[in-house]
Amino acid sequence: AVRAKEESDQKVDELQSRLAKNQRLNHILKKVEPKARELLFSNPAFEALFNSKQPRNTFVLSADLRRSTTLMLKARNPELFAMFLQDLCDRLYNAVLENHGVFDKFTGDGILAFFPEFYSGEDAGYLALRTASTCHEIFNDEYRRHRNCFSSVLSEVGLGVGIDFGQVYLVNLWGGLTVVGTPVVYACRMGNAPAGKTLLNQPA
Repeated sequence: AVRAKEESDQKVDELQSRLAKNQRLNHILKKVEPKARELLFSNPAFEALFNSKQPRNTFVLSADLRRSTTLMLKARNPELFAMFLQDLCDRLYNAVLENHGVFDKFTGDGILAFFPEFYSGEDAGYLALRTASTCHEIFNDEYRRHRNCFSSVLSEVGLGVGIDFGQVYLVNLWGGLTVVGTPVVYACRMGNAPAGKTLLNQPA
């Protein structure tokens, strides 16, 4: 009975420790791939990289749904448009994580993601480009799948993607990890690219 109680107490302690870590890491966990989540729990040095106040060399990717307002007006009803947008953004989110990027946020009609060299590795730039290419393919596929949701099919509709490179700061803002810096501004500006196009700033 004593041994059973000790084992039970140990399991409770482990669970409490796991919950405390989960609470501390909550602003990062949903933004990175599953393998990175496990590493965050087991490796304090890896966690410290995300909490550093030092600027980080990073590729920033912004994807914006072009003609989103017109596209919404062509939807047969708001529920169908919301379903299309949710399916699209779910797949964009997965594309970022599968390419070893960090998902920053949904922007209402697009996404923001970043690929820091300390996390994505020396191929961070290539991974950002591969993500951009995948995002274009995802939009085309989802728009075809959801054509019954719209009263007419638009040409010149799709994602505009912008990518920039430079030093950014990682910030825990409103319970979520985000990036701040000049590359974010220019990536978002270049996200106004024509539908189906990816623009890179000179540093990238």
